[in-house]
Amino acid sequence: MNETHSVAAGLDYVGVSPILAHHKETGRVRFEAATDREVIAALTLTVRKEGIIPALESSHAFAQAFKEAGSLSANESILINQSGRGDKDIFTIADALDDPSWRRFILDKAEAYRAGG
Repeated sequence: MNETHSVAAGLDYVGVSPILAHHKETGRVRFEAATDREVIAALTLTVRKEGIIPALESSHAFAQAFKEAGSLSANESILINQSGRGDKDIFTIADALDDPSWRRFILDKAEAYRAGG
């Protein structure tokens, strides 16, 4: 097996569950890949447009949905299972975005919590 890497630690595994393998074999699901850059762009767009911070694992699904949305007809839909909240990933997200104002906000909040405020 090849080593994996993802900005989303929950996807950094070298394997797949038997249930997912079965669903792929029976055509119930298909699997696509997204780069870290695509995932961060999808996360950013979701935050700006929807006001939610999806988990990095869920942001992979958003990235693929955004790639495919333009090719759908008016009566087709995309359903995304948002598996978690991104607040648990807030420090990883801040590093990945490399946004100085967000980084400062996170550091200030962390310091306030340490100070008891």
